[in-house]
Formats: sequence, structure tokens, C-alpha cells
Amino acid sequence: AYELAGKVEGIDLLVSSRLLDGAEADPESKADTDAPTPGGRMATVTANSTGTPIVSADSGTRSVINVELDLVRRHAEGNSEWKIRSLHPYRVRVDDLIEREATKKMLVAQIEDFCNDWGDPISEHAQLAAPLEMEDMQQFILNIMRFSTTSEVALSNRRAFRNDDQFPLTDHLTRADVYATLPFDNRLAVADIKGSVLQNLGGQLQNDLVGAGIDVSNGSVQINGRPVDSDRVYRVALNDFLAAGGDGVFSDDDVDNLRYHHPPHSDDPPTIGDIVIDYVRDGEHLRRGEERSAIEGQKNFPDLHRNFLWNFTTSINASYNQVAVDNPRVNDEPGYDQSQLTVQSTDQINLQGQFRANADSRNHGWNNDLNVHYATARVADEDATFETTQDQIRLRSRYRYKRLRAAREGVWYVPDPVVEGQAESEFSSPEDRDWHRLDLRGIVGASFQLFDPLDVRLGANVRQDILQPDSTATWGLNASYTLSRITPFRIQDRPIRLESEVEYFFNDIGNDNIQELRTNNRVFFAMFDQFYFTTTFTAFAFRNDVVGQWGTNRALTIGINYEWEASRQNF
Repeated sequence: AYELAGKVEGIDLLVSSRLLDGAEADPESKADTDAPTPGGRMATVTANSTGTPIVSADSGTRSVINVELDLVRRHAEGNSEWKIRSLHPYRVRVDDLIEREATKKMLVAQIEDFCNDWGDPISEHAQLAAPLEMEDMQQFILNIMRFSTTSEVALSNRRAFRNDDQFPLTDHLTRADVYATLPFDNRLAVADIKGSVLQNLGGQLQNDLVGAGIDVSNGSVQINGRPVDSDRVYRVALNDFLAAGGDGVFSDDDVDNLRYHHPPHSDDPPTIGDIVIDYVRDGEHLRRGEERSAIEGQKNFPDLHRNFLWNFTTSINASYNQVAVDNPRVNDEPGYDQSQLTVQSTDQINLQGQFRANADSRNHGWNNDLNVHYATARVADEDATFETTQDQIRLRSRYRYKRLRAAREGVWYVPDPVVEGQAESEFSSPEDRDWHRLDLRGIVGASFQLFDPLDVRLGANVRQDILQPDSTATWGLNASYTLSRITPFRIQDRPIRLESEVEYFFNDIGNDNIQELRTNNRVFFAMFDQFYFTTTFTAFAFRNDVVGQWGTNRALTIGINYEWEASRQNF
């Protein structure tokens, strides 16, 4: 209102709601144009640039504000118009007002008409399990916003909810309860917002914002009980006031893919109040939560931390390299000695792919990944043939029971029981082997999460190459750690990511004493979209007492990687 009055010339008087908070102010006080009221707002404000007066339109159950206008008629160029010379606001106690019988009859009739419609229960599903306080009503509405749009988070400015004096609500929820709580006819918007933006809402969530699915724990923002992934994009339900930049919570750059929720049964995007009423009328709130017989705020909706959040990642890296050299020979010797012509012609093909599907909830975790790596090369000579340099197909699936640790607030020394299966094979078997490798391994153990991205596992395993002739299963111990992908720093707002994993197996103890060590470490630098510059170091070491020496394979790969990521929350 002040911005409007300060920019537009020629406005004689602007009337604004909530300029004076009548419920907080002292009903005995006189409104003073030169001093703020105890409620923190002025009875009148004058725009400095235009001189336009702004007065409050508020009235409450205890007092109302009247404004006396001192008008003067001015004549200019044959026209006559009234101008406000001064105005004097003052507060009047409701108890001091004279009762007018005609007005009273009209209001009573209006109340009776109202109670025959808005005052009735919304439907048979609108019974309240217990008196509903304002905070419960806020969470109920925010959750309807969230689950109507399958959004992980719902946000609203706190002052979108009004009329605290009607609470607690009892018996049944009515249209009047909903419309009185949401008097501004805001519409429901859905937007994609990065985790880095949501991470910065901690202070506002404790003051001007209310949310569902997002809270502050130990000083950091969490979404459905999980740490915020700063690089991930979240679907957020919010009212159109916040979506348009209200209260300065979000800028235009923070909000992407903004759209209004538009159910097929509605001609236009409905208000949030109408969405809530339709949701209750259809009994949607009684189908998935802990409470399924009546309205009880948060209990009518599932805790999404107990439901799986799926993360999918696909990574592809393919390359072909060819060096063709033609150096004329003189007397069976190279004709030229330039370094570019004294090398040999080579061909190299490299294919590396990875697919991950990880599911996480408060009590359960399920991680699956498939790795495929194949590379072949040849040096052009008389017997030039392609030789395989990498040949591996590896599938892993790991289940973690996380409830024990979750019950102890996530302390690191409480383990998560772990069961894991691994399968490893190859595209083709080497010439000196007449069987195709299919190595299966089962692992049972415990996982200790020292801190959020670092996980250490200890356990026992059984392993057998089932296609190897006369193979037998071997038993042993294993230890491993996984450093899940982290972003330790950024360069020009582009993330530098790091992930690392090491596995060690000691099998057939006391016989062949088979030892196996493998590690995979990768650094990502985001170039643009889903393309990354990557550096990968992998190593494999194997030893048994039959040979008595370590055999190793080390690979350093530098290249460009395409990666696709997506997340899906089960509702």
C-alpha cells in the first residue's frame, strides 16, 4: 500500500487492511498519527513522496477505528473538487457503540443464512478427533497443499493464516473455519527450488514462514528428516504470495518451472481454501496417515521420512581414439625422425557405464548399482589384433536396517545390520580359460555411519565362481568404507564433487588365504548441464598363497562424463 501511495500521483486517500493490528493494540488508547500503537503499526501513514494518506480499515471484536476527514472544496480552471485537508483517526470501544435494532436484525438474518451453508460440516469426513488449535490447522492445510501436488515441501507466510480467536475448533470442520483461517484467497502454486535456496530458510522458518516437510534440527534445515542436498532440485508447494516474491523470501532466480495447481474438475485454478474443502469432502485425508477416522492435523498424513526416497543416477563415458601414422621407410628404416612420425598407429575403444538406484527411509536403506567397463586397444603391426584392457560387469545390491540407529538419534556407534549380494562377470573369457566367469558373493555384517557421508562396514562373506570347474565356496571376512558423493567446494558456483570407495576381502583363511582389494575414487567438475569433467582412479589387487605375489591393475581415466540424475519421493 505504501509503495502504491508513494508512486501514483492523484490518490486522495488509500484504505489498507492490517495497517493497524487492532487485536494487539490497547483498546483504551487513542490512535496517534505521530506514534506507533502498542501493536506495532500506525493508525495512519503518509507517503513522503506524494503526501497521500493511508488509513487502516481494521476492526475487531473489542474496538473499531474511525477516521474523521476535514475536507475543503477547491476550484481550479472551472472545476470544483474536494480535497482532504487533514484527517483524525480515533479508536472506539465496541461496548460504547449504540445498539441499532434494524442493523441487529439484518446481521442475525445473515448469520442464520450463513449457518445453513458455511456453518455446516463440510462432509461426513469432517469430524474432529480433538479440538484443533491454529498450529494444527496450519499443518493440516500445508499437508493438503503438499499431498495434493505430490510435493516434498509446502511453505506459506505465517500471516496468510488469520483469525486466531476462532480457535480451538471443535466438533466438525466447516467451510467457515477454512475460509476464516485463509481469508486472502491465495492460489496454490508449485515450483522447483534448489536445495541451496531451501537451506537458507532456517531463520525464517522460526519466524515469518511455516512449512510442512521442512524443519530446523540442531541448527540445520532438514527435508522430511533428511539433510538437504544443496545441488538437488525439490518440488515445493507454496501460496501465490510467496511464489510472486512476497516478503522477499524468494527471488525470481530462486523459483523455476512455476505453475498453478489446476485440478481437472475446476475451470480455473482454485484457491487454497477450496482445495482444502474438496480434499476433506472427498475424505482424502483419511486414507494414508496414522489417523483414519477423523481430522487430527499431522496424523492424517504419512511421515515421508518413513517412505522411500529414490535417487537414480546414470553415468556414461565412451571414447574412441585412433592414431594413424604413415612414415615412409628407406632401407627398412623410418624415413623421418620427427617425433610425430616415429610413434605407432593405434586404435583404442573405451566404454564405461554406471546405473544407481538408491532408496532411503528412516528405517530402511536399499542401494543398487550396476557398473560396466570395457576397453580394447591394438597397436598396428604385422600381427595387429585388438586386445582387451578392461572387461568387467559388476552388480551390487545392499540392504540396511536403520531403525536401531534411528531410535538412538543417529549416534555413530549404533550399527545398522547389513545384507549385501554381489555378482561379477565379463563380456568374454580370455583365450587361456575355457569357462566364463560368474563370481557370486554374499555378505552379512554391520554398518557404522561415522558422519553423514562416510559409512564403514565390517562383516563376513561367502564367495564362489559358480561356472568355474570344480569350484568350491570360500568363507572369510571383509571390511569396506564408502564416502558418498560430497561437494567440498565450488569454483565459480560450479560444484566440485568427490566420491570414494574401498573394499577388502580375506577368504579361505588357513588354506589359500585369498586377499582381494579394490578401490574406486572419482572427482567431478560440472562443466554445463549434465556434462562433467572427471578424473577416476581405480585399482584392483589380488593375492593367494598358491602364487604368493600380488597381482595388480591400476587405471587412471581423465575425460568428459555425461550424467543424468533424478529423485522420486514415495508418497
